[in-house]
Amino acid sequence: MTRIKIIFKALQILSLAALFSCGGTWENDETVWKKTFNAEKPKEVTIVNSKIWVSSHWSYEFQSFMEVKSNKKLLHAFEKQYELEDSQEFEVIEITEKPKWFTPKTEEHYIIKKSNLYNDFRIFIDKQTKNLFITCSQL
Repeated sequence: MTRIKIIFKALQILSLAALFSCGGTWENDETVWKKTFNAEKPKEVTIVNSKIWVSSHWSYEFQSFMEVKSNKKLLHAFEKQYELEDSQEFEVIEITEKPKWFTPKTEEHYIIKKSNLYNDFRIFIDKQTKNLFITCSQL
């Protein structure tokens, strides 16, 4: 009887792992904010474009790209939370292919902010539109 219980418990654990490890790629999906920041999107935030890739690995691995309509309040919150500082690094860490709409202009068209806490969290601020191009990942 004990052996059956152990097998049953192992099957339960494997089933849960399979359930929570559903990976994939979502573009312009309403759940991208939640999948990226594990929080509800603030009502004042408007996402123009988005793409998130989530690994089917048992741990939560992802890469997210977003274009967010100009939002000073959000930028200020990110500056505090992620300890952002100015950067000259225009390159984006690519685990999955960067979408064509993400930072489509050349480097001189953006103010670049990089996190002191997470080396893969960057915000590119379009100097003309003030839209925020946000990228981050977790491996």
